[in-house]
Amino acid sequence: SFRPTLNQVGFIRLSLWDGNRSNGLGATLSVNLHSNSFYGPIIGSTAPVSLPDNFGAAGYEFVNFFFSSPVTVQPEATYFFEPVVDSGDTWWAGGGILFYDRGNSLVFGQSGFPTDYWFREGIVVPEPSAGLLVILGTAALCRLSQRAIAGTR
Repeated sequence: SFRPTLNQVGFIRLSLWDGNRSNGLGATLSVNLHSNSFYGPIIGSTAPVSLPDNFGAAGYEFVNFFFSSPVTVQPEATYFFEPVVDSGDTWWAGGGILFYDRGNSLVFGQSGFPTDYWFREGIVVPEPSAGLLVILGTAALCRLSQRAIAGTR
């Protein structure tokens, strides 16, 4: 469970690794976002992400799960995310005693206290287009050159 600080969730980032390595199977995973309880209504689902066999073999690796559009949530209300193996092999989520005070870990719907899973939630901030960056850069250079020319007179 978690209590968001923002009014939207655009992605959830999890620490994952292959639970049955070197068997030639990867997996396709997604994440469901529930309101009210772990078994409450699903208010959003992420796009599936395909992960290869042995993913995370060198240690924890992080995977971003994106919602097709940001899911509206109420800050400080409790929500639950559910990683789902859509197809393929067994996967594990990274965690430990992380002292996360904005929710708690659940294992098959039961509290896993004091263990927490590593995750991040947030919104996606689009990057400016290359064309816009070129225009802004050109405008800045023009302005600087005008100041340099004015300063030499």
